[in-house]
Amino acid sequence: MENILGALQFLTIARRYRKVEMSAAEIGSAIFYFPLVGFALGLILAGLNYLLEPYLESEILGTVDVTLLIHMTGAVHLEETQNAFELLSRRSQPARPSSGPPGIYGLLALLLIVLFKVRAIEVIGETRSLTLLLTPALARWAPLMLVYGSSPADHDSACVAERLRSWQLVVATVLVLAVAGYFIGIAGLWVGLSLSLLALSSRVYVNRRSGGFCRDDLGLLIELSESLSFVLLASL
Repeated sequence: MENILGALQFLTIARRYRKVEMSAAEIGSAIFYFPLVGFALGLILAGLNYLLEPYLESEILGTVDVTLLIHMTGAVHLEETQNAFELLSRRSQPARPSSGPPGIYGLLALLLIVLFKVRAIEVIGETRSLTLLLTPALARWAPLMLVYGSSPADHDSACVAERLRSWQLVVATVLVLAVAGYFIGIAGLWVGLSLSLLALSSRVYVNRRSGGFCRDDLGLLIELSESLSFVLLASL
């Protein structure tokens, strides 16, 4: 139960109200439950969509859904995404100071991610509720694949990685893909494959960039996975 609460705190707005930042050991112990928290977020999104769909146009409803998702997560993953892109920008511009106002890379990344989510939700159609139900869980399953077997960039990352067991990755993968396949068929499996490739390619990139993943990379991967899932499910 403690680990489930840890996952809930790390992935939701509750993290904003925690007085002490979560330790790497706490994150590592909770990471197995990330997809479960994603499913809970999806239930709320799908419920809101079901209630409002008869009254709102799809363009407005898509914005409402994404706004609720941002609020429930406290925008913590978007903040980590911005940090990751800012780091990339500074690496490409060594003369740029390491501190200061946000650069264009981070702001553009946030804008594009939000726009892709809103537009994808707008055009999904009849399967919108199922997509909203499953996508948060799929997106929060991807970090398990990034962490398992990856080289940690620092001591904190090593503490996260060493607590994720192979059986936990297998169980989470089987459950997430089984649920996705049951509700949305072959499209769910295609999304799962795409997220697997995204997570593995991200692992290669972060290993080359900094020798391994760091905490911000988890939030970045969640946001990219969520956007990719919405886009794929709107297109397939």
